[in-house]
Amino acid sequence: MENKHLNIKIGDREYPVVVPASDEPRVREAEQLINTKLKEFKTLYPGADKTDHAAMTAFFLANALLSVDTSTQSNQLEVQVAIQELNTLLDGLNV
Repeated sequence: MENKHLNIKIGDREYPVVVPASDEPRVREAEQLINTKLKEFKTLYPGADKTDHAAMTAFFLANALLSVDTSTQSNQLEVQVAIQELNTLLDGLNV
């Protein structure tokens, strides 16, 4: 798989990263999301410094990630229960 060298700009800094070429769109989307949230927190909390804005952005994104993870786990449990119920029904048909 081909790797791609990118310069990701977060806030007013650039960071060189190497990612699989197929991941570039997702990495660019993450870059945009982070910068959007940073700008949002700068507007909401103009008295805070860059470190505070970065911390609030990190907290927001970590919370969103955990929410998605919890939702995914819940969906997986529902699918497992449904599969078990289907297996029980199928076992009943084999009698």
